[in-house]
Amino acid sequence: MKFRRSRNRSEEGGVLVFSLLVMLVSSFGMLAFVTLVQARGQAVNAMEEAIQRRTAQANAKVLATEYINRLVLPENGAADATLSFNSSWGTATITNANSSPHGITGGLSNQHEVSPAFGSGYAATSDITVNDGISDQSYNLLLASRAGQGTGELFHLHRSQAYPNSLATVDGLFRVYGGVRSWYAASAGAVSLQAQWYWSPEGFLPGMANLSGVQMIPSNFTNVSMTKGLTAVNRGYDGTLNVVRNNVAVENSLEQMASSFGAPDYVNGGSVDNTGAVTSDGAGTVEVRLQAGDQLSHVLIEGNTSTLVLRGQTNSSHLGNEDAMPPLYIVGWDNQTGNRLTRIELEGQNVRPLILAYKRWDRGNVVVDAPQETWRGYGYFENCQLDFAVSGNGIFLWKGGLHTDSDVDVTGGIVEVVPEDNPTKAAAAQPLLPRYAWAELILDSP
Repeated sequence: MKFRRSRNRSEEGGVLVFSLLVMLVSSFGMLAFVTLVQARGQAVNAMEEAIQRRTAQANAKVLATEYINRLVLPENGAADATLSFNSSWGTATITNANSSPHGITGGLSNQHEVSPAFGSGYAATSDITVNDGISDQSYNLLLASRAGQGTGELFHLHRSQAYPNSLATVDGLFRVYGGVRSWYAASAGAVSLQAQWYWSPEGFLPGMANLSGVQMIPSNFTNVSMTKGLTAVNRGYDGTLNVVRNNVAVENSLEQMASSFGAPDYVNGGSVDNTGAVTSDGAGTVEVRLQAGDQLSHVLIEGNTSTLVLRGQTNSSHLGNEDAMPPLYIVGWDNQTGNRLTRIELEGQNVRPLILAYKRWDRGNVVVDAPQETWRGYGYFENCQLDFAVSGNGIFLWKGGLHTDSDVDVTGGIVEVVPEDNPTKAAAAQPLLPRYAWAELILDSP
């Protein structure tokens, strides 16, 4: 006989309730999953839009920076422009960038201390509107410039424009009581000198030492792109020196600067001139008397000169008179034919701020006969391989700064480049010197 088991109704109800509970929990789980996927999709869409906007903004800044670096900084400014990849991938509108910062004479009250100028440069602003495809963002474009000595870099070893593949050397007892900016790489020549710090494009220079003679590494903090102005071969960002007689970037040409002050003294080493404070014997020797006070105007030497004699101050009367005088330009250059500069003779001392510049037609040695005295000045020498010979093997002090694109050799004595210690005289000279120029973007409004 078989007995049939009867199912308890309560058990059947429990199974049903459990099943419904499982279905309910599963429904909530599915709902949560769908909601999560939807939220994630919205987040991805928002992130994609943010990435596209940020990319468009970065694109616009790159376009603006490239435009400024190519057309505004090296040249004398450029016209207003709107630059774009397309409407959704970045647009930059540039206005008021129609002047070169090399010629700026004023500063800005909001110039920030962390810029390469350290608050001591010259600046003006242009305006840039950046569109990221949805909205506009306004920026101030800081067009800034300063002389190389503006932050204590007293010696600048430039690349040669005329001899781009040659390697300059520095040898002998040559000391810089400040910074050195060497545009040569670590393998370039035998750059051997002592300084407080130095900067170079590719790092360590084995011959560099501090003033105690201990080898040191460079202070290569981040540098923005800086130019000395358009040249015949490039845009001046590679450290080439072309400031003595630059007919392309006239704002940074010493010849043009000296000429802008009215009627400079023109002299030619091949023509006899025995009058005034600047004389020529007609056989290649030009003499400038730096004791003549206001009788001496800026000097432009138009070639045919083999020896340049600079007679400084030799007594207290001369020193007192010249100490009160403004900066003086003496700028010269060789012609394709005629004499080449081979000697510079310095006599006495000099307290008047002197901007001394010379450009040889081709590279060659220039002997500098220097006294055991202090000369206040800023030197710019192109294609001039400077051979310093200090009388009595003593110490010659050059107070200001020195730029060259060729060898420097101290064959007798010691040459020391020291900073200008008179703030008034430094401020008077700075606007008259060739400058580096660069650009910085500053957010106009948050």
